[in-house]
Amino acid sequence: MKRLKPPKTTKTAMLDYYGELYPLLVQIKKRFDNVVMEQAALDRVQEEIVDESALTTLRKAFADFKAKINKSIDEERINRIAKKITKRAAKKNRRWWVKKLETFGIDITSKATFEGEKDYLSSRISTNTTLITKMKNEYIEQLNTVLFNSYEQGTPLRQLTKDVQNQFRISKNKAKLIARNETKNTNTQMNKKQAQELGFDQAVWLTSKDERVRAEHRKHSNKTYTIGVGLDDGKGGKEEPGDKINCRCSFYLKI
Repeated sequence: MKRLKPPKTTKTAMLDYYGELYPLLVQIKKRFDNVVMEQAALDRVQEEIVDESALTTLRKAFADFKAKINKSIDEERINRIAKKITKRAAKKNRRWWVKKLETFGIDITSKATFEGEKDYLSSRISTNTTLITKMKNEYIEQLNTVLFNSYEQGTPLRQLTKDVQNQFRISKNKAKLIARNETKNTNTQMNKKQAQELGFDQAVWLTSKDERVRAEHRKHSNKTYTIGVGLDDGKGGKEEPGDKINCRCSFYLKI
């Protein structure tokens, strides 16, 4: 039954998840009653429960039940249910936080802006793309324009990957790497700047909690740091979530 574990969100989401699974569990119980209990209820089995032949009958019934359940459980369906419930919980939680932050005078229902946002965005993108050492300077300028327009228009990552691939005639994997890394860097830096403009100065480091997380970033997990300063990078400097190439770490604000 490990495949039926609920999404790790809220208690409400867990209850919703089990509610969605209830019809499936009812089917499992019916199969158990029909395949196993039907055999266990036989007079011969009841009378000869200590007899080896009766135990063999029950073992076979359990084996048949297990085989039928494994065949009938649709893992794709289970995954779809889990994703649906998780999204539903996320929407509920977001509405709750919007109301909570409104009591602090903070409106997050629209995109947060600050004075000089476009200039800051342009400078951040230019700084980020200079780290791409294998691209010619004239292409870097074009890439800056593509990325700037992408951020302004909210272009999905998949479409941005196609745009970068087609414009610079590079492989899909390289275009995906550039699009993902530059989008991630820009979003992280803009979120940090917006947080500072709203008056926040403390944040908590979050990792993706999988085997791909850097060892030094795993040590940073759940640690509080000053926005704009960060934590020790182990090399005598400081770093914040998303600073390094392909870093998937993020943060949440400490209120």
